[in-house]
Amino acid sequence: MGDSNPGTLRSSVGGVGFNVSLAHKYAILGSKKSYRFISAVGSDLAGQSLLAEVEKVFGDASGIKVLDSLESAQYTAMLDPEGELLLACADMSIFERPEGMEFFKEQIIRAQPETLVVDCNLSPEVLNLILETAKKDLKQPPKLIIEPTSAVKLSRIAKVNTKNLGVFPNNTITMITPTVGELESIHSSFSQRELLDDYDEWFPALDLLGINSQFREKMAARANKNKNLKYLLEQGVIQQCLHLLPYVPNIAVKLGKRGVVLVKLSTDVERYKSIPTSSPFAPAFIITSEGQQFEDRRAGAVIEYFPIPTQNENIQVVNVTGAGDTFIGVLSSYASRNDWLDSEIKSIEQEWHMWESFYNAQVASGLSIQSHKAISPEIQKQISGLS
Repeated sequence: MGDSNPGTLRSSVGGVGFNVSLAHKYAILGSKKSYRFISAVGSDLAGQSLLAEVEKVFGDASGIKVLDSLESAQYTAMLDPEGELLLACADMSIFERPEGMEFFKEQIIRAQPETLVVDCNLSPEVLNLILETAKKDLKQPPKLIIEPTSAVKLSRIAKVNTKNLGVFPNNTITMITPTVGELESIHSSFSQRELLDDYDEWFPALDLLGINSQFREKMAARANKNKNLKYLLEQGVIQQCLHLLPYVPNIAVKLGKRGVVLVKLSTDVERYKSIPTSSPFAPAFIITSEGQQFEDRRAGAVIEYFPIPTQNENIQVVNVTGAGDTFIGVLSSYASRNDWLDSEIKSIEQEWHMWESFYNAQVASGLSIQSHKAISPEIQKQISGLS
């Protein structure tokens, strides 16, 4: 530190939005579903290079807005010899400016997406506009998935107008995919804004789920026999997710080498008693609460833990910068094809598709970790072989 040091430099076109879209593209090949990448660049040399690469990779750069007199986003990461992140600097100020707001809104309305993935490089004002557009200006509300980007940036969600955020069953956000640190950040920001003290809307939705002493005792008993559940409870992961469920009914927490845990709000928890777990992609454990009646079904919270696939054990770490982007890009591609983000279970296949989605998303992340590129091109070959 404080001096120049020798090293190896590599540059590439990327960014969260680009990376997620590329992973989505690799995973959706062969499907009839279409996708569209929306972003902004500056009128600088970097912007020209980005536009050319978007046209080359996606075949369409019309979703990219060129903002005059602004610098294109840049991200510089320093990695250790094992490929782990040491330090990074991200200049994403172009996405925090209001100049692109109307363009983003117009593009979303034009696309009428069934699934909409948004990253938190955007300012709270832009995020608010996008959530408002998704809630009010589309023929059908999309499955809106939030990519946290970082702990600091994910907290911007708490600054969105509460009417646009919404509480179950009128929530706008369908899923977030935080790390443990990012989960702590969004929980803290929601708490500071007193969104977790709303007794008019938040508490009735939480009370619907049956998060009572009986459920806590059930989890504690299971934790005595399961080290991964014990870890999740000791770290407060499960507790924080449960608090946030009325606002975000699907929370997939990335646990690194421990895998992924999905905590979701279900309006059909009794169906879990009859779902076969013979699928090779089945979670290591499923825990459900017994909540109140919701329409003609029973509501509750569901906890499903997915350990890392065997393919991801003992892998050679080359580059971790695209692992999270790969995960949500692949996961969103499967969610767009199979409606497993819905709170009601309409078929056994719906749940089985979800299990396979998490498995493939983790396998794909492992491929990117082993690649010098942020998003491994091997994903398209491996995913087609797994599906």
